[in-house]
Amino acid sequence: WVNTGQPMLDERTRLALISQKRFYPINKAVQEYSAGPAREFYNNGIGKTYAKLTAVDDGNFYWIAQFNATYFQNPSNFSGASQSGMIRKDWLDAVKLGVPKTLDEFYNALNAFRQSDVNGNGVRDEIAALSNPETFNTGIAQWFGLGTDLISSIDDKAVSPWYQPHIRDYFTYMNRLYKAGLIQATPIAGNDMASNRIAYQNGWSAETWDEPGITVQSGAGKAYFAPFALQAVQDTPLRVWLQEGLAASGPAMHFIPAGSKHVEAVAKLLDYLVSDEYYTLTELGIEGYTFTRAGNGSASRLNENPGAVGVDLGLVRSLLPALWTNRSIFPRYDRKNMEDENIQTAEAGKTLGYPTTGFQLKKDFVDAVYNKTYPIVQEIDARVAFPTAKEVDRIAEIRPDLTTYSNELVTSLIIGDKSLNNWNAYMADLKRLGLDELIGIYQARLDRAR
Repeated sequence: WVNTGQPMLDERTRLALISQKRFYPINKAVQEYSAGPAREFYNNGIGKTYAKLTAVDDGNFYWIAQFNATYFQNPSNFSGASQSGMIRKDWLDAVKLGVPKTLDEFYNALNAFRQSDVNGNGVRDEIAALSNPETFNTGIAQWFGLGTDLISSIDDKAVSPWYQPHIRDYFTYMNRLYKAGLIQATPIAGNDMASNRIAYQNGWSAETWDEPGITVQSGAGKAYFAPFALQAVQDTPLRVWLQEGLAASGPAMHFIPAGSKHVEAVAKLLDYLVSDEYYTLTELGIEGYTFTRAGNGSASRLNENPGAVGVDLGLVRSLLPALWTNRSIFPRYDRKNMEDENIQTAEAGKTLGYPTTGFQLKKDFVDAVYNKTYPIVQEIDARVAFPTAKEVDRIAEIRPDLTTYSNELVTSLIIGDKSLNNWNAYMADLKRLGLDELIGIYQARLDRAR
């Protein structure tokens, strides 16, 4: 059993080692030696998805990384975390405005923040800031129905925002915000957030870590963001970014060396790694010591207390993740009910002293996403099958120059350095750089993963 640690082997290296017959197929080990749990997991359980995502040309899969399975309420309803736009709700309250429902209302809210100097520092510096303004993962782009990246997944189709209907409307609106001084075209910085300048940002809808670091003026209420989404154009539904609920990831990869004399032992280990017992150990710890169970089977973590037991409890909690994170000795099948995380978001707001409506707004929004109130867009890399050798080479040849051109074009159109009047020329450049071919490659990989 070999753990490659960090950095992971790149795709080309993995394929080269497999062609040299350096690895023993994981699926073969499972079929030959599993006592049942691992075979069931990979043949009929959610591990079947993992097998599809990592299978190579010969139909086998040869490595294991951490396998994430996040769901909402029902273990078969796989839903990752959502990303969206978020606006300062305490500032909206201060200027007596509601959460924006139209593009004009959003523009007017940002303008009202500035005109009233809502952060109270004597400077009109309140700004909408984006973590990756050179991409389409802005929250605002999704109001126009656009994907989030150069290529995204919508309804199991590989799509590029450059070919979606309302992309020019998006750039027109972003340029309007930029010319009015309401949007920052450089990535959001930590000091911008801490100094109480950020009126809008895009990111994880249920995040709770930004607000405690914001220093507000004397007498002001606590800073808090509310996630929201609005429909920019009537004939196109807005979309919310939702992470893939099933994904193979992690910093370490595990292989069985060809010629290993202990393949049967590896299969037995895999039987344990997919078991409820291993999940409970790595996620919760030891029943009666780090967590308790209610009559309905739900688990509650025990709080740390002063004294020896409290110290031991803290030590156990710090050691448990070492079984599976960073330079792990074992991979992990990680299951998480996002409903629990959502409830914890609302509770965090109460614990930190936010208004009752504060972090509850985040929970309500994410609940709506999970309950399919909004059409979604997903990152594509977590949803596609492993590339063939030919696809690896073509992606490596196409993507770098295409991504650079796309990112530079996005920025230039937002700030007005380039004109929408030359749109056909930009599309010709994107085609010449291989956008159509790249979409085709990702669509083929999506199809193989289904």
